[in-house]
Amino acid sequence: MPTSKAQTSNTALQNLPLKMTDGPKSKVVASRTPKLVKRLNKMTRMTPSVFAKEMSLSTEERLASTYEMHPPRILELLDMSETTHQKVSSVDVDQAMFQPFPSEIVFQNYTPSETYEVPLVLRNNDKIPRLVKVVEEDSLYFKVVSPVDVCIKVAPGMTSTFTVLFKPQENKDYIHRVICVTEREKFEVPIRAIGARAILDFPDHLHFPISPVKCTAQKTLLVRNIGICEAKFQLNTASPFSVDPPQGTLNVGESMQITVDFLPRTSGDHSQELLLHYHTVKACAEHRYTNTSGGHKPVLIIGLATAFIGKNPSSSLHHIARIGEERH
Repeated sequence: MPTSKAQTSNTALQNLPLKMTDGPKSKVVASRTPKLVKRLNKMTRMTPSVFAKEMSLSTEERLASTYEMHPPRILELLDMSETTHQKVSSVDVDQAMFQPFPSEIVFQNYTPSETYEVPLVLRNNDKIPRLVKVVEEDSLYFKVVSPVDVCIKVAPGMTSTFTVLFKPQENKDYIHRVICVTEREKFEVPIRAIGARAILDFPDHLHFPISPVKCTAQKTLLVRNIGICEAKFQLNTASPFSVDPPQGTLNVGESMQITVDFLPRTSGDHSQELLLHYHTVKACAEHRYTNTSGGHKPVLIIGLATAFIGKNPSSSLHHIARIGEERH
């Protein structure tokens, strides 16, 4: 969908009402000014401290800090002659009649056997009243509660709020989805439950001293696993940088030394990337489908600073090391 259309729709989505007038009341409060942006399937860039903070949030806190939403992925177009007499819509056919918020439902920091809930708000983007419902796929862990007025058409610009319940059996990853059915299309809203995570406390910045050409500058980091599960990781970089060890395993609370070497072969500025891949367990997926949601493979950015190599030692250079999370 073109970006301009997303920006136009955003105006109509300001001050999104999120409370249900009838039916079950959700205790989770969502952002009231979400911005509609085009989804980009790329890694999210953040510093290690930001990643650690995000992983520490509760489900409620994460939803409250969500300020963006994305156009949903349409699965199927329906024959409107079989669903409604109002066949003409002001919403383009490549866009859904209803905009969901959140665009991806995320649960995290949960306890097994406890029940958690997140409201799913569907807003009518059309200029006439429309029907919408949510179809449940069989699940042992997820359930959708519909509002009492689910069979009543939603007025233009108004919302219908469903509640997604989650009852995990283990502190592990789960993936699921709900299917929203309008009078014209079916679209999906992904559900992701983030289980126990390892977090290595790399610094946001690493500064190297002045180093002559062909002389090694070295930094040794004491890295600790401050997460809640074992960390299995792999480190990669390229010349003139090197890292040792290239891979390792750290139990919760344990520490190890990571050494980063900088060996310039020529004078001038040098930059490379340091990649850290976390190896996490597979998510529990109850149905076979493509999870198109982005943002679950963050790239953590560490700033590496070295002095200029050559005649002018007062100059400085910033190098970026990226740390990503890889799922298997």
